[in-house]
Amino acid sequence: MSLNARFAVLILILLISAAAKSQEVQITSADCLDCHSQAATQPSTTMGHALESVEQSKVLTRHPVLTTAVGKYRYRIVRKQNQSFYSVTDGSESITVPIRWAVGASFAIGQTYILEKDGTFYESRVSWFRELKGLGPTLGSENSMPASLEDAVGRRMNHDDLVQCLGCHSTGAVSKQTLTLQTMVPGVQCGHCHGDL
Repeated sequence: MSLNARFAVLILILLISAAAKSQEVQITSADCLDCHSQAATQPSTTMGHALESVEQSKVLTRHPVLTTAVGKYRYRIVRKQNQSFYSVTDGSESITVPIRWAVGASFAIGQTYILEKDGTFYESRVSWFRELKGLGPTLGSENSMPASLEDAVGRRMNHDDLVQCLGCHSTGAVSKQTLTLQTMVPGVQCGHCHGDL
């Protein structure tokens, strides 16, 4: 190979490396602001709040105690400092678990909760609905009765469920079908749809 050909290959390798490195930087709404004025308000939209942290959820902060009953089960969400806890009881036994995330903007139609119990995530069996001004059965669970207290907590989420749910409602939660919760930003931000720089 001639010296010019080797030099061209070296330049090509450097350019590919630089392009790959630049893709590790995630786009934020601030990066888009110079060309797209709507980027200033995008984080405050319903999409920008498609997933909220427990600390950010105005539903959970404005309603420190939420209760409802579905069949023989009684549900209660209680706020303690910056955390919210979800409880269900059948009258003799109860299960209490922390809420990890709120799916749906606090100012939208409703909010469903992702719970964690013993390292496993669950979709809450009851959700908050603006029209009810309180809790009601989560969509999809309204026509079924739980077989046990654990079933009454909610639907167990497998890996694919979490990838689909968090991959749609947040930014940076999934990379190549792998959960990357350490880089997750709640809500759909510019980089979710428009990729990396």
